[in-house]
Amino acid sequence: SWMYLHNITLQKPGAVLRVIKGNFIGSEDDAQQLILSRGNEIELNALNNNLTTIAIIEIYGVIRSIDKIFTEDKDYLVVGSDSGCIDILEFDNEDKKFRNISTKKFGDVGCRRNIAGQYVASERSGRAVMISAIESQKIVYVLQIDQGIPVLGDEIIDESPGNIVYDCVCLDNGPTGEIVFACLEIQLGDTEKSICYYHVDEHNLVISKHSDHIDRSAYKLFSVSGGPGGILVLCEDKVIYKNEGVEKVINIARRNGSPDHSVLFTECCSMSHGSKFLVQNELGDLFNLEMNQNGDIDFNISYFGTIPISNQFIAVGDYLFSASESQNHNLYSIISEEMNLIDIKNGYIPRPVDHLKIETSLNNMTPVIGSKVVSTGGKKNLFCFSKSRLNSLSQGIDMTNRVNAQLNGATAVFTVKTHPQEKYHKYIIVSLKSKTMILEWSGREAKQVHDTGFEANNVSLNVCLFGEQSFLQILPDGIRHIRFEENNKITEWKTPTGKAIIHSSVNERQIAVAVTGGILYYFELDESGQVVEIEKISVEHEIVAVGIAPVQEEFERGPLLSVATSNLINIYSLNPNHCMKLLLSQNVSLDDQVTDVDIIELPREDSSSIYLNVGTRNGHMLRAILHPETGAFSNTSSTPIGNSPVKFFRVVIGGKLTVLAKSSTSWLCHMHQNRYIMKPLGPVQIRYAAPLCLPICPEGIVSVTETQLNIFTLGRLNERFSQKTLPYPKYTPRSVSSIPGTNNIVIIESDTNCYTTDEVDNIISGWGIFKEETYQLMSPSEKDMYSPRPEYAQCASCLHIIDSATNKLIQNFQYENNENTCSLATCSFLNQYGVQFITVGTSNIHDPSQGTLHVYQISNDEETFCQFLHKTNIPGLPRVIVEYQGHILVAIGKKLFLYGFSKSRMICKCVGQFPTDIMTVCTSDKRIIIGELKKSFSFVRYLEGENRFSVVAKDPIPRWVVAGSFLDPTTLVGSDKFGNIFVLRLPDKVEEIYDDLNDTWGYNFPSFSHPKCLCHIYIGETVISLERTQLSDNGKSIILYTTIFGRVGALIPVSEKNNITFLKKLEYFMRENYPVLCGRTNQEYRSYYSPVKNVCDGDLCSMFSMLDLPLQHEFSSTYSCEPSAIFAKLEDLTSI
Repeated sequence: SWMYLHNITLQKPGAVLRVIKGNFIGSEDDAQQLILSRGNEIELNALNNNLTTIAIIEIYGVIRSIDKIFTEDKDYLVVGSDSGCIDILEFDNEDKKFRNISTKKFGDVGCRRNIAGQYVASERSGRAVMISAIESQKIVYVLQIDQGIPVLGDEIIDESPGNIVYDCVCLDNGPTGEIVFACLEIQLGDTEKSICYYHVDEHNLVISKHSDHIDRSAYKLFSVSGGPGGILVLCEDKVIYKNEGVEKVINIARRNGSPDHSVLFTECCSMSHGSKFLVQNELGDLFNLEMNQNGDIDFNISYFGTIPISNQFIAVGDYLFSASESQNHNLYSIISEEMNLIDIKNGYIPRPVDHLKIETSLNNMTPVIGSKVVSTGGKKNLFCFSKSRLNSLSQGIDMTNRVNAQLNGATAVFTVKTHPQEKYHKYIIVSLKSKTMILEWSGREAKQVHDTGFEANNVSLNVCLFGEQSFLQILPDGIRHIRFEENNKITEWKTPTGKAIIHSSVNERQIAVAVTGGILYYFELDESGQVVEIEKISVEHEIVAVGIAPVQEEFERGPLLSVATSNLINIYSLNPNHCMKLLLSQNVSLDDQVTDVDIIELPREDSSSIYLNVGTRNGHMLRAILHPETGAFSNTSSTPIGNSPVKFFRVVIGGKLTVLAKSSTSWLCHMHQNRYIMKPLGPVQIRYAAPLCLPICPEGIVSVTETQLNIFTLGRLNERFSQKTLPYPKYTPRSVSSIPGTNNIVIIESDTNCYTTDEVDNIISGWGIFKEETYQLMSPSEKDMYSPRPEYAQCASCLHIIDSATNKLIQNFQYENNENTCSLATCSFLNQYGVQFITVGTSNIHDPSQGTLHVYQISNDEETFCQFLHKTNIPGLPRVIVEYQGHILVAIGKKLFLYGFSKSRMICKCVGQFPTDIMTVCTSDKRIIIGELKKSFSFVRYLEGENRFSVVAKDPIPRWVVAGSFLDPTTLVGSDKFGNIFVLRLPDKVEEIYDDLNDTWGYNFPSFSHPKCLCHIYIGETVISLERTQLSDNGKSIILYTTIFGRVGALIPVSEKNNITFLKKLEYFMRENYPVLCGRTNQEYRSYYSPVKNVCDGDLCSMFSMLDLPLQHEFSSTYSCEPSAIFAKLEDLTSI
């Protein structure tokens, strides 16, 4: 038996651990970009009222620390990773890639506390960089400038024994001052922390000149740039400023009514050069520190407001970016420098920041506690739960509605500018059932206008800017040419008597219109600005669609025209030497009747390709690349995108023309990293769509339905899921389950060290700082920022039942007496046919040896949908509850309990003991798999006659299990806490006797009983959940996994040997030719703990489009095809 899997990332991790600002692309105006460190990925973003992703790169290693190196022309990135190397990376703005320009090896591989890499600090003028370990080892590299590029020079190693390092910074002593690094350290066996200063002398030697004792609660150092220099030390309840001979303690008050315990300050950033700072404590409160340098240095302290707790925040000009710990990352604009700050001498009450406005947010689900795929309203959504939030992920690009307006009878919508180089659109033209409405955008609203030259008393089939000085309006009875530069001079072409225009296609200088009876007219714009009829042809059947190619650069006209009847596609040449010459005819099957065609040019790095898109009545999208001269098809493919007729619209995304394909679902087709990508949009109804650029949405889409006009913008195109945070969780969701046969889902929630929501509402309303309507709109995670903490430990828990189709709360149960919800299962019991039950496991936070099983019965009564039946005391915390053969299995510590149902309580029928704590339990018919804390998985069978559990087979490798799931009765997929995913299968010999076994081997299992490891791969983040599922009704069966950092990935089974061979060859080719950025190759990384086995790294293969063209052609030549065929093959293999 064998298995081969294709690993792809569906959603990038949301966590941002470190942020660096700098001019990394070398722009002349010194514009700043942000680099986000996401664990094993580096993301570069441009900053301009928004965050625009420039590049994302995976380094195939663990990023432990980053900093920037400053030079006159641009900034460079220095990375400390688990590779045992220090690396300097340069961003190539032309190729949109990072390049390694200098690297030095200094230690072994791995995140070890005595190997440098945990901290890195560079000297502000770009003269030296220090990389430090947690314990002992510190290395300073003197930087040398080689042709304007910083290169790592001599290394100076300091290995002071027996000291633990908490942080490391470089002091700002100016470009000619002494190079001094400061480390926050504590000597082993000592009781006091100290700041040790390491000087680099003129002989490039590191000398530890002196150290200063500091408060034991000191946590982080921040180097003060400009001004007098020095260091800010973040501690508990205070911030300490230190400089030569100066130490200033800044005590900061706590919240009013907070418990009597210290509050740690965790982050700091500079708001202006060396004089104003923002510091944040562990509750999210921001404080403004302003340095006074008149005489003795002093600080003015004021409360700034409260934002989500940050891993790091950084000020860039008029913006503040906060990388949140457990909420979305926000880019704020600073509204006013004259801030009304709050004096805190007598404490303060937390409140929102009035001086910051959120400009954009990046999705972040960290830390993911669990996830589950649930069918809701006929669709499959992935529910991920994290701190005080429940996120629903559905396939599609995220969308944000900007404008919604009621509009009855709309059939089409168009947008026009007054010049091709104009930034914003001037008119929105809406075609109604019997007339046309012309809207002009003014300020923040659209007004209807009449004196534009457009015909308003007829239906518009097409409206566009034609040439540079005129509009074109196509009506059922003719073509209207409006020359607005000549006082709206109008010329018209009328259809022959009894004929009507039914389809049209237009580019910058050409027009093709189809009239009834299978006749097509072709027009061009001549040199005098007049519309001239060039050709007229007839086809055998009625024309159902026409598509004209765009005008390519340095050409006067588009080269090709596509004319479609219901089952035939004709390609005509528009070359003036043989205009309307038939180049190619392609038949379409009767099942795929054509409904629309579109020809579009999509650019690549080296060239561009002309794509023909064909929509069919049964919801398929046919695609082919057209040869610009012969019209020949290549790289043809067919993709189902819905179950209704397909229609195409052109929109502008990222400054480039793309295609919006509409069926029962809508898809965006665009180029990304030289690949043709199709992604579904989020839930949206579209009848007709057009691009729209307005001040309120610089890159939007306007669409109409029969009753509405909508203006919306799209989220980040590199994200595959549309993410929605649901409003109803009161606390942190712990588990989600669906109720079979309904759209309802069950959620259990709990939080420790908190008040109940009712208690929080009463406390906060007593402050009187929030308007009632504003407070009601706050999410639980927002309320959590301001809510006080109880003085003594207590918890709050509840159970929600939600209609997932309408997001309506059906029922809510609140738990009391400090019961903490732990586990959940929907199940059915023996002798209770047709009745569904909900079982919830709780524990007592003050006594871990006490637990409870709560049982609820589901009925068909809407008012009492769920009724509480009874609860049963159990001997501990129920980590897992699963249904098994009309009973439930409950994992409590090292024991597995089998409980049966009765009308008054749950009855324990059997108990099994295991060596370590049980982390996960899965069932398949009569078979059970048990995942233990550090003893891997066991295949277990319940012997009903003997009333005991029998261990049939056990994995001999001591894996620290986190999650697991059955793939089939003999195969399981599991994950461990170190980031590995593996597939285990029972040997054939054990499978043959599995159901007949009446005894156990104890724990001396013969070798033939050990499960065989079929597949293994290292993901790089702890995988929290795994399940075999489908994300759509017609989709592939995949293994879907989520990680603690919010990564969503899929392991796709590959069965055809040709596809396996292709993936193996491509993966090997990429390993040989893809550049190594930070000292680790892809194979070394994916084999971190155990050699990668029978799993292809699809993320690496997808980077094939980022290789140089000669390398792409080198690989594609082995298959006698173009690189575009390789891209199409990869797209087919990664479609789910």
